[in-house]
Amino acid sequence: MFQLAGPSAALGSFGRCLRIQTRLSSITSHNPDDDSRKTVGTSNPPGKNSKFHKDAEHVPVRQNVKWKSLVKDEKHSKNAWYQKLNTLFGYKNVPMSTNLANERNVLYEADIPVKDIIKYAPKDIYDEFGKLKNEIVKEVQDVRVEKPEVLEDFGYLRHREARIEYNFATKEDLQMWRTGSDRSRNEGFTTVNLELTDNKTALFHGDLSTQLVKDGKSERAGWASMKLEKKLPFLRKYYHKRWRNFTHLLIKCRGDGRQYKVMLHSPGFIDLTWGDSHSYALHTHGGPYWQYECIPFSKFFFTVGGRIQDKQWAVNRCDVSSISITIMDRIDGPYKLEIDYIGVVNDNTHSEYFAYEGYTMPVPFTSGM
Repeated sequence: MFQLAGPSAALGSFGRCLRIQTRLSSITSHNPDDDSRKTVGTSNPPGKNSKFHKDAEHVPVRQNVKWKSLVKDEKHSKNAWYQKLNTLFGYKNVPMSTNLANERNVLYEADIPVKDIIKYAPKDIYDEFGKLKNEIVKEVQDVRVEKPEVLEDFGYLRHREARIEYNFATKEDLQMWRTGSDRSRNEGFTTVNLELTDNKTALFHGDLSTQLVKDGKSERAGWASMKLEKKLPFLRKYYHKRWRNFTHLLIKCRGDGRQYKVMLHSPGFIDLTWGDSHSYALHTHGGPYWQYECIPFSKFFFTVGGRIQDKQWAVNRCDVSSISITIMDRIDGPYKLEIDYIGVVNDNTHSEYFAYEGYTMPVPFTSGM
């Protein structure tokens, strides 16, 4: 039978358990092949003027240390208590995903001095509130019965009606797009550029290289991408909710005959879904003539980090927050793709929901749960 003790006895036993567990973790973390010595209860030996270690002696811990000597040592109680609190309530920068190697985001950027934050933060916050005000005013002014989104939901879309979402007429239009390649991640030698032409179009060009960086980590290289980075005030995501009433993605472009890939990004709230996207190939003809590529949304297949998955489902157009165009055909040499605009189009004769098999096993089976 268990016997209930008073508050003081409970706190005393809890403190002893914390000290014992901290010292055990210090012993088990020791590498027997390493001759370096460690301090009990802490990973970094504190200085002489430390708040919690003014009179503490740093006992070197080795694998053959005796447990009785650790139990009798009470000089590190404050250190053990502080270390345990840091373990329970501290912020750990550990990976939080099974398929993404990046670490969890830190709470703040440590490289930015505090004086710069105090100097520039009020102005940035003021500017964001100004953008939010303009957004609210625009939404209030657009409240009317014949609002386009409402009419579109009721089916008031004509056959072959198109809407341009993004064009590249000014530098401000081009600033919403970001470029990247394996070279920017120190994984390859591919170059990428996105420029504004005299025809008020965007020119996505560079040189593709499949040569690997000899770092012992990179397994493949040879990709470049341009991606939309459209944000609302206070860095909120912009969702293309009006796309739900359209059936095709429309791209007016002319290329060099190479194959590109269009990706619709729809990351979720948890980090396991940050790489979710739907992709489809973009075949260019080459030559000086423009081509109008109408890709059905039902043809986009589900990918994670650019890799196709076994289980497939149709893209939810309301969750699409970004779009990107990527080249990764593994052919070395220059590439060039000129884009006039990107939009959506409606086809009343298109009734396909999803072009690929979406069968799932029943619930009693393991793969169906």
